[in-house]
Amino acid sequence: MFIYLFSISLVYPMYSYTEDSVFDKGITEGKVEIKQILNNYDEVSENQPPIYSARGKQVLGFVTPWNKDGYRLAEEFGQKFTIIVPTWFFAEIDDKKLVIKGTDAVETNWLKSMKQKHPKTLIAPRLIFQIQPQIFYQANKQIFQEFRQQMATIIESYNLDAIFLEVPQYVMHPQTCQFVPALIKEIRVAFGRKKGKVFCEMPVIFRGYTDLVQKHLKRISDQADLVYMSAYEIPGTTAICPKNAITEIIDWLKTVGIPRKKFMVGLPFFGMDFGGSNNAPTYVEGMKFIQTLNESKVSPKYLQVYDETAYFYSRSKSSHQMFYPSLQDLDVRMKLIDKENIAGFGIWELAQGLPYFFDLL
Repeated sequence: MFIYLFSISLVYPMYSYTEDSVFDKGITEGKVEIKQILNNYDEVSENQPPIYSARGKQVLGFVTPWNKDGYRLAEEFGQKFTIIVPTWFFAEIDDKKLVIKGTDAVETNWLKSMKQKHPKTLIAPRLIFQIQPQIFYQANKQIFQEFRQQMATIIESYNLDAIFLEVPQYVMHPQTCQFVPALIKEIRVAFGRKKGKVFCEMPVIFRGYTDLVQKHLKRISDQADLVYMSAYEIPGTTAICPKNAITEIIDWLKTVGIPRKKFMVGLPFFGMDFGGSNNAPTYVEGMKFIQTLNESKVSPKYLQVYDETAYFYSRSKSSHQMFYPSLQDLDVRMKLIDKENIAGFGIWELAQGLPYFFDLL
């Protein structure tokens, strides 16, 4: 999930509170209309209570140091989330020793404020394990010991109750995947008597997993409190989050034997734009999406193959195809996850969305 928006112009839209929710307005169903988006995106209902967390579902939201509006949004709408994941830590080898970096990104005042305002919402900082495969092949005991000791220090220093472990795609290999349960175990040991929660993300490419890797993934799900897989940026498609990707993931769970009650599906609050001189895709956050709608003649089109809305427009004599979540698209996917008795869903990431998305949660 290495998603970075390298831009200094990331600004979250200004918004106001209104009595009516997107459901009261009747804009979560039917055809996507540009005028409807522009008239409603910056309004959030002051009366819409949490939906999915109130039904016992897990609702996870990511916040990032490079898009600090996410911290503010997590505080303001924290009651709608069961888990907030700040993307702070990463482990790597430095001079043949394992080092956990990212403590300079920790927002200690925000941590304290979140625990005061939303004591029922778990803060689970992300830890990306950026260790090359040969380290796993060696099964170096010193590496695991250093990992456990440093995790214990971080957990104690920031009074953490949970950790969100992410491993890169290259770890999903029979010789390396088998060590991920050991990492989860080391984190549990680092928590000591506190018995903190450990969540683990599985890389999105699931179709190519061998039987042996799938057995290890089952072991990972047995060790973790929850496992997470994103349904966005699926290889081989331009759509941002095809509905059939979610159904395929759910079918895959049956094959591997991972319980639905321990599984979360990742949904996007960001989009992608395909076009320009080299047709290279670029990330689209909420404000950029609205800016495009205001500045260009944009035509929305429902693509049945993805069950998703695409937006077509031209700029500087170049044709563009843009994908960005609509209320309709998100609502359908959230309801599908709920209907299929999946534990819940996660959002990447809060400050890349639009204000009225929070009504859906």
